[in-house]
Amino acid sequence: MEPARRRGSGPGRGLLLRASVLCLLSAWAGFVFTVLCAQARLAQALADGNVDRVSRVTLRVDSLPRLQPDRLTFEAVVLDAHPGGVPERIRVRWPAAGWRGPYAPARPPDPPFPEVRPGQVWRMALVLRPVRAAQNRHAFDAEAHAFAAGIRAQGTVRGTPEWLRDEDWAGLSVIAGRARHAVREAMAPHLQGLRYGPVLRALAIGDQDGVDDADWAVFNRTGITHLVSISGSHITLLAGAGGLAVYGLWRRLRWRGRCLAERWPARRAGALAALLVAWLYCLLAGWGVPARRTFMMLAVVAGAQALQLRVSGSRVLALAAAAVVLTDPWAVLAGGFWLSFLAVAVLLAVSARAENAGEDGAAGERLLGDDRTGNEPVGNEPVGNEPAGNESSRNEPIRNGWAGDEQARDEQAGGGQAGDEQAGDEQAGGGQAGNRAATVPRSAPGARPAERRRDRWLRGLMLAARLQWAITWALAPPLAWTFHEVSLVSPLANAYAIPVIELLVTPLSLLLAGVALVPGLDAVAAGLAWLAHGTLVLMMRPTEWLAALPAWPVPAGPAWLYLLALAGAAVALWPGGGSGGRPSGERMAGPFGEPAEAGRTAFAVPGRGGDGETMAASHYGAAAHWTAPSRRRARGWADPLRRRRAWAWLALLPMLLWPPARPADGEWDLRALDVGQGSALLVRTARHTLLFDAGARHARDADEGVRTIVPALKALGVRRLDALVVSHADLDHAGGVRSVLAAVPVAQAFASFDLDAWLRAETRKLGAADTPLPRAAAPCRFGDRWRLDGVEFEFLWPLDVRARRPGAEANAGSCVLRVRGAHHSLLLTGDIEIRAETALVERGLTPADVVVAAHHGSRTSSSAAFVGAAAARHVIFQAGAWNRHGHPDTAVLERWRRAGATLWRTDLQGGIDARSRAEGLTLSSVLESSRRHWHGREVFRGMGAALRDEPQPGGQAAVRFFGPGTRDVSICKPG
Repeated sequence: MEPARRRGSGPGRGLLLRASVLCLLSAWAGFVFTVLCAQARLAQALADGNVDRVSRVTLRVDSLPRLQPDRLTFEAVVLDAHPGGVPERIRVRWPAAGWRGPYAPARPPDPPFPEVRPGQVWRMALVLRPVRAAQNRHAFDAEAHAFAAGIRAQGTVRGTPEWLRDEDWAGLSVIAGRARHAVREAMAPHLQGLRYGPVLRALAIGDQDGVDDADWAVFNRTGITHLVSISGSHITLLAGAGGLAVYGLWRRLRWRGRCLAERWPARRAGALAALLVAWLYCLLAGWGVPARRTFMMLAVVAGAQALQLRVSGSRVLALAAAAVVLTDPWAVLAGGFWLSFLAVAVLLAVSARAENAGEDGAAGERLLGDDRTGNEPVGNEPVGNEPAGNESSRNEPIRNGWAGDEQARDEQAGGGQAGDEQAGDEQAGGGQAGNRAATVPRSAPGARPAERRRDRWLRGLMLAARLQWAITWALAPPLAWTFHEVSLVSPLANAYAIPVIELLVTPLSLLLAGVALVPGLDAVAAGLAWLAHGTLVLMMRPTEWLAALPAWPVPAGPAWLYLLALAGAAVALWPGGGSGGRPSGERMAGPFGEPAEAGRTAFAVPGRGGDGETMAASHYGAAAHWTAPSRRRARGWADPLRRRRAWAWLALLPMLLWPPARPADGEWDLRALDVGQGSALLVRTARHTLLFDAGARHARDADEGVRTIVPALKALGVRRLDALVVSHADLDHAGGVRSVLAAVPVAQAFASFDLDAWLRAETRKLGAADTPLPRAAAPCRFGDRWRLDGVEFEFLWPLDVRARRPGAEANAGSCVLRVRGAHHSLLLTGDIEIRAETALVERGLTPADVVVAAHHGSRTSSSAAFVGAAAARHVIFQAGAWNRHGHPDTAVLERWRRAGATLWRTDLQGGIDARSRAEGLTLSSVLESSRRHWHGREVFRGMGAALRDEPQPGGQAAVRFFGPGTRDVSICKPG
């Protein structure tokens, strides 16, 4: 007898070792590749000598220009610059002449801009600056978005630019940009004045400029954002139409007496044509991440078909992801990358589960001759002349002749199968595997055609419902991480929005884009625009009603909550194993449609019977073969697989029910938001929240309330404001009040002016339909105080109610609020100036641990007497980067520094948090605690001179952090 093999030895151990080494080498190669790419991109930085100075730049327009009321923006490639040191790719901002402010009605600038289109070469005088965007916790990182696009600087036009020439064929991006510009200009006359005209344009060419922020809010709240963006379903729809047309023509055209299908298979020609159409449309759509993902997956399938290889769905998805990352390493910075690939993975997993559930019933019905599609039998069992049980022959490339056998099948099927292979979309295209998920009882084999059609539609509806349910909850963790809420109406909205947009609005938009380019067809284009817009309007009516329903709030929590929820969704969607109604020795489909033994069936290539009769691609909409299981699983909790999935879905509950962190009684938190040149401060106690100022208004439809404050409230789990204080009526402090009032209820508002009258006047300026108002409003005046959760709030200014008026003296009447907890105090000063500061000092201003510098650090504030009386340990300056006022003033910074204060600046450090606790006062900023390499060292440059590290009074154990590589907190022990 042979000696017993020792445990842990044998070929399995060697395979594990080789796989481990391969994984480590792959991780190392990926790390090196990322570092090299990052180093090359970081080298494209704006030279120090060019920052905030005028440079003469010759550039070529490289994107569609975006026209806004106050400016024209576009991306450009720098051809020449004087002085040098300008990055290769920049964003250009061309201010509009005669802009009349954020309340000015939307109209073309006067004088108008010259026509700017991709490929034009201009010579401009630009004020160049590094890319700088607001940095707040749990918020969108616009600097990462710019870095991923290769934009390393932004320039503002000075003077009159000079057009030099056109370079229409300078590169593929220019050619695609010119085509997109031509389509946009052709569609513009037919979409002008239509409420959802920009949405139709976005569906056609992916140009989302002009889509109203209110519409985006509706799309996000109802979970249909994927439908109004260029996604895989749109590309597949067009590619399938092109491939099917070539397939049909190829079978009928002849050359030199022979059919083209005899020279080269019609299916290969159709697949190549579909791939070419997909590539062209992806370029026209802007080559975004979803477009690239779809094209790469189509390319993998087409390549497998050309090489006569079987490729599983999971491998197609993995190869597409690898191709996207290799061609663009920064694609992983886009949330759409993860959402897009995760959505397709869910579809493949659900389809594989359905195949496991229905494989037995499919085989039984084929034995009875009950084929529902009119095509030849399909499945995993050998068919035709393939030897039964020979797994090696099943997995080898198909080598038999294509012309004769395939043409015979084409003539028999009439092209129907090819059409089915190209139809479908991301949401409903379950393919052969997915369609076996039906649980509706099937009609008897001899049932009438009407009954069979009814059962087929019922099973299709149930499959679509299962797919939508799975996608909704599988994508809930990443969406909750991004938007801090989960749409409860998403399945219902998608149930009608998917067929309406995918089957009606999108094809009409594409037809409009094509017809608009043809001269003399203006009437047809206008009719298509009217029909597409009318259909979209009818769909949006119930959607807006659903969007008004409350979503499930998900405050920001620890990362493990979201990872646990993702793991639970993965376990719940993983195709089941075990018996569960299936013979113990029978093959099961793998996690993404591949069988356990071979691992290759989901994406089969047309060939010799068996799986080769259909390409079961869930994303690309394969042929629909409705089958049902012949064996019944155990029902309810008797089925262990059902129990496992139910427990797995419960892993989402911690994320959905996690309570937001709040201070204890007597403690407070301050969040100074980075809102540019403006002010917005959130003060939270154990059970209450106060907002002091609401940021600036930039345009009629853009303000910091909707852009920054409302997302911050969602991330913190704040569903109502107990108090809103508007220090004065300047737009950099009151501009976002309307958006805040529209988003969350406000119990009590305070202002140094008549807030209700101001809001009604703003409503008239904006031409809005209604005026959101707080439940109660009162003036802020000296001596008014209240107590919440052991924290006292008291107004120190203004002294006289007569200061309640907007105008030139608004700064002098700003509200000043003192917050005093059990351990530390906070002073919020608005825009008061030296006269008001002197009055406060004369009335006995007491020291404060944290002071928000008055008027953004202007030289008209922060007098020596006020700085000495406040005796602040920490001073926060809210100002915009490179603002035209020069805030904060260097002399003011030096004055506070000499008084022993630690200085914090939102323009250099992003949003700033202060936490008052019994163990000490802790301050931290976004860029020090979560800085990434794309934020760049220029964020911290120049801070050392004004913010030197010196000992602090008051028993402070300070850890200074103004520079890379140092700690990011400052802990102050109470004196």
